[in-house]
Amino acid sequence: MRGNWEVWHLTRPEQFFSYASGYLRAAIRNEESEESEELPFEWSDAAASLMLLAHAVELFLKGAI
Repeated sequence: MRGNWEVWHLTRPEQFFSYASGYLRAAIRNEESEESEELPFEWSDAAASLMLLAHAVELFLKGAI
């Protein structure tokens, strides 16, 4: 079982890096699902992937600052 207690012990910048990695992995998985052709991939899916990527970058920069 997963939960937010996995990052409680981390400092705030470490939490930002952790979440940034998660958002990046989610964006990559979403894009990879496009290639599998199991489900139709539409513009809304691509837009969600781009937003996940943008949020990953934002959290990474917050952690770096």
